[in-house]
Amino acid sequence: MASVVAQQFDLPPELWSQIFAHLKPQQLLRIRLVCHRWKTIADRVRSLWARLRIKFPDEVTLDENFRPFIAPAADVQLEAVRIVTVDSWWPTHLTCVRMRGCHVSLESFLGMLRRTPNLTQLELIYVEFTSRGNPEVVDFRLECLESLELIQYSDDLLDLFGRLCPRLRELSLEDDGEHDRATARLIESVQDTLQRLKLWMTPYVLQKMSLLERLQLKSVELTDLQEDEYALSVSRFQPSLEELLVTIRRNSVLCEIGTNLPGLKRLTVGLVEEDGLDFLATMPLLEELDIGGGQEALNFNGFHCPNLTKLTLDGVELVVSSLRSLSSKLKELKFEKCAMDSWSDLLAVLAAQSSLLHLDLWFIQFENRAIPTSSPPPQTNLEYLRIHPVTPFTNKMLLHLTEMTPHLTTLALTSMPRIGDATVRKLCRQLPRLAQLTLDFCSVTAACARVVVDRHRALKHVQIRAKSQSKFQEIRRFPS
Repeated sequence: MASVVAQQFDLPPELWSQIFAHLKPQQLLRIRLVCHRWKTIADRVRSLWARLRIKFPDEVTLDENFRPFIAPAADVQLEAVRIVTVDSWWPTHLTCVRMRGCHVSLESFLGMLRRTPNLTQLELIYVEFTSRGNPEVVDFRLECLESLELIQYSDDLLDLFGRLCPRLRELSLEDDGEHDRATARLIESVQDTLQRLKLWMTPYVLQKMSLLERLQLKSVELTDLQEDEYALSVSRFQPSLEELLVTIRRNSVLCEIGTNLPGLKRLTVGLVEEDGLDFLATMPLLEELDIGGGQEALNFNGFHCPNLTKLTLDGVELVVSSLRSLSSKLKELKFEKCAMDSWSDLLAVLAAQSSLLHLDLWFIQFENRAIPTSSPPPQTNLEYLRIHPVTPFTNKMLLHLTEMTPHLTTLALTSMPRIGDATVRKLCRQLPRLAQLTLDFCSVTAACARVVVDRHRALKHVQIRAKSQSKFQEIRRFPS
């Protein structure tokens, strides 16, 4: 019998690799331990280990005595690590390196990069170089590096990357504009390939960028606090922009930006003046819109964004009924720290948006929480629902909402003390397609949580922080 079973599973490596492609990262690591053959197959197929990430223990020292177990992975993360040397064990097949709060000499850092010719993404967050060495002596280039993120850096480091990375597509620099000349030099050196740029703009960088004839950006994010004129200037010499993330104070500036950027598809903006939403009429191709702060009684009546699929509102008062005719293609709605006039108006908007699949409610307040009396309630196509504390919010409101969402597959509720055992049991019966359930700091007992985990086998992912003797106990089930 044993030989028959062995023959049944004696598959060619190509077929095994296709089977392994359906596994999650943790499962991939486990199947490598089954037998030498499976380990060889998993390690040889790049598309498999490209999904794995290595995280080194925090606050360790990497020196000549450090001999880690390194599974094949494309992504490595180091946090608060002191790096003396990495020697020959450093993974040469890495495509992503993330370093945060680390201490390393420039010589060791260059040695790490030299061994990773396939690196495509590099993040250096508050990395301290313990010795500078001579950055002029560089005998290699990172030809594959496409994404570079730096927080806390020097002019020398920017000039170094200008020589190392000839094909950058994404560049994120976060400081206070102190290194503007080196920043301008780096942008100039990668102008042929650069598409996404995040930085603290200065007049010097702005002037130098305006002279770059080959610079064709697709996305710009400005992180400083005086962005109106900077964003307006960028829109004039970069008409190819499709994505703009800024804090703008005036509707008139946004109107001109919309006119300058005919292909704008994504806009993240903080409005701090109350002079309307007229800019929406100048952005007909807009697909994603994120508005934060400042506006009182934000009203979308009279505005139509025919291509809008994602809307995020943060820190605004909203006439929620005005969303009904904003777009017929909305797929995602997120409200964070918003005040709304009526719960029933929100439900009417959800029912009217047949394309809507994803809803996030974070710290929302309703002036009127009356529940509509229609029976049965209209149904929506929502598949994802996440609710963080909503004031006021009752069990009846939640059950009425989920009665409208029979297609729901993911439900996450956080810090909602009114949600108890009886409500959770009803939810599990009421939502036949539910596959993922997360309950954090609700009034669910450990006994009820175990019943949910044991009996509702259709739930593939369950994570419940349940009450147990005045404490919270985590009860969960994840896919094996």
